[in-house]
Amino acid sequence: MGRRPEPVRFVADEMLGRLATWLRLLGQDVEYEAPVEDSWLLRRCLDDPGRILLTRDTRLMETRPVARGEVAAMLIGSDHLPDQLRQVIDSSEIKPLPARCGVCNSELILRDKAEVEGDVPAYVFRTQEVFRQCARCGRIYWRATQWDRIQNVRSSVFGE
Repeated sequence: MGRRPEPVRFVADEMLGRLATWLRLLGQDVEYEAPVEDSWLLRRCLDDPGRILLTRDTRLMETRPVARGEVAAMLIGSDHLPDQLRQVIDSSEIKPLPARCGVCNSELILRDKAEVEGDVPAYVFRTQEVFRQCARCGRIYWRATQWDRIQNVRSSVFGE
């Protein structure tokens, strides 16, 4: 049995919040803070080699660590989320992985239905069977109406 692929590790600038969330939902490790200083983004990439900086800021691409190749960076060319996703996926070794928390980037843990009773709306508890919870922030996820949209994006991106 093969090992599950590791997520690609990114740091996204504050102009790419929606992209960060969607990459997390596609299972990728994306650090994102807003507001954030450019120096923090660069330091984070320098401290964690292999993490790729995603930015829309052409000046950030011209900074010394990026220009010297000390920080791997990708200039995102579009304002439109589908184009941004396509650019990142086409330029990276992204493989489909289980979704991460869209809010804090942590892995989601499968929870027994009984464990979430009282923590989700009564209707959701009655109608859903599968629940996942963020290991860090505690947010609980289930297959709601947005699930179809997430699956459609996954299918178009990964051909699932």
